[in-house]
Amino acid sequence: MKGFDAMRSVRLTRLRTSTRPTADEAADEDARWADISTHSRNNRAAAAVGAGLGSDGAAFDPDRGRPMSF
Repeated sequence: MKGFDAMRSVRLTRLRTSTRPTADEAADEDARWADISTHSRNNRAAAAVGAGLGSDGAAFDPDRGRPMSF
């Protein structure tokens, strides 16, 4: 299990067992979610640029290095 599936599994287990995380566990979990979110955002931006789009999804002109103007 990786990423969101692993995190969802941890949260569901906590719900079923009614345990509350310690402050350290909660901080670790928050850091993992932030890391996963950052990687997802970066991967979407890289995929958009690779598909010829700017990181915001606008059409990108690689010759001029900026979004196309229509």
